[in-house]
Amino acid sequence: MSDFLICFHVQANAGFAIEPLEIVFFDVASRIIESDGHIHLGYRNLDNGAPRWLNGRAANILKLSYENMSRTQLDKLSRYIQSNNIKHVLAFDLPVGAKIIRAFRDGGVTNIFSYYGAPMSSINHGIKLLLKRIQVMCTIDKPDHFIFESLGMQRTATHGRGIDLRATSVVRLGIDVDYFASQKDKAAVYKEFNIPVQRKIIFYAGHMEKRKGVDVIVKAAATLVNKRKRDDLHFLFCGNRHEEESVFHHLYKTTRADNYITFGGYRNDIPELMAGCYAAVIASTGWDSFPRSSLEMAAAGLPLIVSDIAGLNETIENEKTGLLFTPGDHTDLADRVEFLADNTELRNAYSAKGQTRVKESFTLDIQKNNLTNTINRALKMQPD
Repeated sequence: MSDFLICFHVQANAGFAIEPLEIVFFDVASRIIESDGHIHLGYRNLDNGAPRWLNGRAANILKLSYENMSRTQLDKLSRYIQSNNIKHVLAFDLPVGAKIIRAFRDGGVTNIFSYYGAPMSSINHGIKLLLKRIQVMCTIDKPDHFIFESLGMQRTATHGRGIDLRATSVVRLGIDVDYFASQKDKAAVYKEFNIPVQRKIIFYAGHMEKRKGVDVIVKAAATLVNKRKRDDLHFLFCGNRHEEESVFHHLYKTTRADNYITFGGYRNDIPELMAGCYAAVIASTGWDSFPRSSLEMAAAGLPLIVSDIAGLNETIENEKTGLLFTPGDHTDLADRVEFLADNTELRNAYSAKGQTRVKESFTLDIQKNNLTNTINRALKMQPD
């Protein structure tokens, strides 16, 4: 039985959303090699030590880079691959033409899978798209199969980068649904942040970078409180670190809305906090794939209001489990929040349908089964 290499373009223990994927990749690779092979893990660097999530799992760990390895280092990697009979590689965000691919092939790797958690390209058309397709066809060093988290991200490959549709698959994320659904203390979030209990809490958790549209949510909050005089709403943001929230202060700090907006910081009690919230918002304006947070929010019973951009708009069933709004339009977002706040029965219906949808389609077991099946199908199409 051949060995399996899983590699990442980030350092070990990078945190954020990548660690759950590391565990899923490991479990899937273990299924594929069964008991006769070994798993190898590659990271850009090991400055933070070996992956903590291994927690007793057996794996060989090595340092590698998709682009910044010398000829000597690449040759050494090829020899390592050959001596360990590594035939399969699953690499996170491995692009067409990456230098490391030649080292994989020289070492005897027969199947390279690239798992993309981001767009591969902007969408192209006409002659430009045709040239992209020709370029991909003519590039020798490329993954055999590309896996995406959403149809929207898959399209950035087929209609952006020029990847053949037959060389792509979509595998949705999965979560521990019961963990998020089991939190029942609705008072905890109110006590933690001293929020008046008569207010309906609108929740956001995630990065504070510009493309995530946090400013859009803040502007919507200010509109609802300052202009529409809503005193029954409160906006809670989690994920800010190192005073990242300060860039939004000018949007509300000197207004009435200051008493209705809370930045809660980077926290490890998100499931407990969500139990008492009314709805959640993801307002990304640049790009988004299929964020894990959307599944966690739905599992916690929160209807989602999300911007209508590729990938993100697949996280809900519009007007069934949540609502879409025009990307970057804080007034449209305010309208959606207000509509949901004024229709509690509809909100509860969205909540129930959203939880059912996650339980039926987005568990960890489903994700692992789908990824295992996708890789096995591709392996059967390749020579042994």
